[in-house]
Amino acid sequence: MDTRKSFTAIILVISFISLHAQNPVQKGIVRTALRPDREIVYLSDVSIRQRGGHNTVLSSGDGSFEMTLPDIRIGSAFYISSVRKAGYELADNATIGKAFTYSPEVPIEIVMLDSRAKQEDIIRITSNAYSRAEKEYAKKMASLEQQLQDKTLSEENYRQQLRELQSGFEKYESLISDMAERYASADYATIDSLNAAINVAIENGSLEQADSLISTVGPLDRLVKESHEVMANVRKKQKIGEAIMEQVSREMTYIEDSNKRLGDLLYSKYSIALSRFETDSAAYYITMRAELDTTNIEWQNEAGSFISEYVADYDMAMALFQRVLRINEEKYGENHPDIATSLNNIGMVYAKQSDYGRAQCYYNKALKIQTELLGESHPDVAASLNNIGIIYTKRGDYDRAHGYYIRALKIQTELLGERHPDVATSLNNIGMVYTKRGDYDAALKYLDRSLMIRTELFGESHPAVAKSFNNIGGIYDILGEYGRAQEYYDRALKIQTELFGESHPDVATSLNNVGMVYIKQGDYDHALEYLCRSLRIQIELFGESHPNVAASYNNIGMVYTKRGGYDRAYGYYNKALKIWIELFGESHPNVATSYNNIGMVYTKQGDYGRAQEYYDKALKVKINLFGKSHPDVATSYNNIGMVYTYQGDYGRAMKYYNKALKIQIDLFGESHPNVAASLNNLGMLYTNQGAYGQALEHLDRSLRIRTGLFGESHPDVATSLNNIGMVYYYKGDYDKAQEYYIKALKIWTEHFGESHPDVAALLNNIGYIGMIYINQEDYDKALEYFIKVLGIEREFCDENDYTILKTYNNIYDCYIKAIKTSGFYIPSYRDFISEMAFIVTVVSEDSSAAGLGMSGEYYLLEYEDWTQCSYINIYEKNMRLRGKPKDILVMKDGIISEHHFEDTIGFTIGLKYVGKEEKALLSEAYDNWKKQHSHEYD
Repeated sequence: MDTRKSFTAIILVISFISLHAQNPVQKGIVRTALRPDREIVYLSDVSIRQRGGHNTVLSSGDGSFEMTLPDIRIGSAFYISSVRKAGYELADNATIGKAFTYSPEVPIEIVMLDSRAKQEDIIRITSNAYSRAEKEYAKKMASLEQQLQDKTLSEENYRQQLRELQSGFEKYESLISDMAERYASADYATIDSLNAAINVAIENGSLEQADSLISTVGPLDRLVKESHEVMANVRKKQKIGEAIMEQVSREMTYIEDSNKRLGDLLYSKYSIALSRFETDSAAYYITMRAELDTTNIEWQNEAGSFISEYVADYDMAMALFQRVLRINEEKYGENHPDIATSLNNIGMVYAKQSDYGRAQCYYNKALKIQTELLGESHPDVAASLNNIGIIYTKRGDYDRAHGYYIRALKIQTELLGERHPDVATSLNNIGMVYTKRGDYDAALKYLDRSLMIRTELFGESHPAVAKSFNNIGGIYDILGEYGRAQEYYDRALKIQTELFGESHPDVATSLNNVGMVYIKQGDYDHALEYLCRSLRIQIELFGESHPNVAASYNNIGMVYTKRGGYDRAYGYYNKALKIWIELFGESHPNVATSYNNIGMVYTKQGDYGRAQEYYDKALKVKINLFGKSHPDVATSYNNIGMVYTYQGDYGRAMKYYNKALKIQIDLFGESHPNVAASLNNLGMLYTNQGAYGQALEHLDRSLRIRTGLFGESHPDVATSLNNIGMVYYYKGDYDKAQEYYIKALKIWTEHFGESHPDVAALLNNIGYIGMIYINQEDYDKALEYFIKVLGIEREFCDENDYTILKTYNNIYDCYIKAIKTSGFYIPSYRDFISEMAFIVTVVSEDSSAAGLGMSGEYYLLEYEDWTQCSYINIYEKNMRLRGKPKDILVMKDGIISEHHFEDTIGFTIGLKYVGKEEKALLSEAYDNWKKQHSHEYD
């Protein structure tokens, strides 16, 4: 025998034993959660990895595993960085990053859930919750209506209680998924028998049974008070000293167990209150639970989320989340998953207040911690990526938003599979980013995938499915396919009405969407009907001071703007502005929107100074919120450029239009609707300057983008064709002008029919075709066009609206030129002029007319040799007499007066519709005056 070899072997064995003795081993077990219908199963082949780059270990057939923990002492903390098994997920995500205590005697326990079974539980619990909520809602509605019918409840109290009922239903609906997640993840092995029975009752929708079980322990507020008293006594004992520390420890353990039991009861009361739409009671119980133990992080977080989302008390929510952050920092330092959760929650509160800079700062901190601790592929990382994507979307940085959403989707798909609500949400987010970027094919692709998942999971009749229908309808709305848009909006409305009845926030949203489609179709009566129904629901639910009510006021203002009812539009926009300022303060995107809308009203009224004042206020808010490179800032630059265009300050207009265009190209590239709109604005500006070559260059670029995005038959394409036709008109190329105008008219009439104000506006431009026919001395065709335009305009505008007055003037000009050219009287002219009167309006306080005491509006009866019945063109007459002596005869308030002017007068001349009766009275007064003053002409 070789003694050296034996000695070597002995040394190796001793060395191995020595090495093994230096590396403590922690035992553990992996099992499934105990569920009411599923026993515990011990899981094999689960990969468990501890933090610090250690090797992964696998659980054996009985679920047991052992982990080597180098250089650790008994009672010290260690951390798990990942636990994975295909088809399973952790029952408590806090397991990752949780501080486990090393003990060679006591194994740690890791609890997992079968992902498919959990999803089935969530769907079952959600279905039960909706079913129960709908029954409760119907019961309470019937009770309210019966009290109203019996006159035991006033109309005012009825509306108030109805608002509270609807608000409670909405809040409960939004929290169902969170509650279902909580109950579906519950491990019944860790719950006492009473709370287990309560959980089963709530899962099954048996709220009365759950409430009855809770009542067996006595009043919860008394138990909370007793718990506080016992805790205070225990803490006093704790100060006595080491001698009774063991007893104190046992009592502290008892208190902690008691608080957990009491906390579960309070959460169950909170759940029951929510299901009954009793928001105040729900807030009471969830806050009481948070205050029961202010060191319980879960309870603080749940209370903070509820207070932030449904009570909108952001200061209180922030205080709760900051409390959790301080606890976590004291416990773990700055680098722990729970720290990341706190940072995300604080970021969420800032985001709700539109403080996007601070929100993003907190979200980024959270993401950094989660990525370092959990790796790239984890649900918490996906949630943070989605949060940051939402901030970038709000800030208009769509490329970055898209990148974050895609990263979140990839993680969720790998972890949860294709068929999961979170995957559907990420697909929806990506679809909305593509919408913002103007890539509507891609947007529809993602939104359709999201809809398919939601329909497979929930069936057709579900709120999430309705929301998908609304989002897809929004794409077809943008594409100008208003029939398909309305089809999707109607499907959403049908689902929501069947689920919730008429009076519900989601129903109000869909009614609003349908109303907005009617605006685009020019059907303003139907638009008002739907928008007003939406407004009534929201006021009933939320009262006057609510963002949704402000949005409805804003949309109704848009209808009146389109109809030319600028005073009423201004009133609605101001109502919206007042609400938004009360709710959010001056610096908020919605406030900027109201400033823009009011600026638009002033623009339409020709008050360009006030218009610019409001556009500047909107721009200031947007730059403060978003910085200078944002789509909304570009919109403001375009609006300011438009005002300068109307004022004839083309240099400044060009500057602002180009600033808008640069931002849009930097953000979206060349192919985007906003870029096309800015190119269109520049093209029209060059038209006003007479630079027709540059005008056509920009308008052609705009047309190519719109055709590429929307196809040949879209309202925006028609707008581009119309504008190009206008340039050719000004160039004197009437054949080309007519070609483009008719192309535009064909698209508009295909979309909207002939009775649409935008068709009328286009026909007014085609009135330019009428002018072309006048120039070509084809007066029959010219009159045909002008009279067709007038008929459509009369359906939507007052008789003396500027648009109609312009058409009257075109008809008058056509008749006079036709009579002058042919030398023959045209009988239809008599019918036309028998309802019209010429007026003069004094426009300047320092004019010659004002110097004679004239002000306001007068009927013009004579202008040198011109009278109301003559065939002399009044406008040509006025041009010839400019700067020369002239006499006029006018009438105001039944008084006729003569005036002589040596030079300029200081008035404008126009036609006014007065009707046959008033025109006859006017002619009679003139004839009588002529008879009385005939001797002056002898």
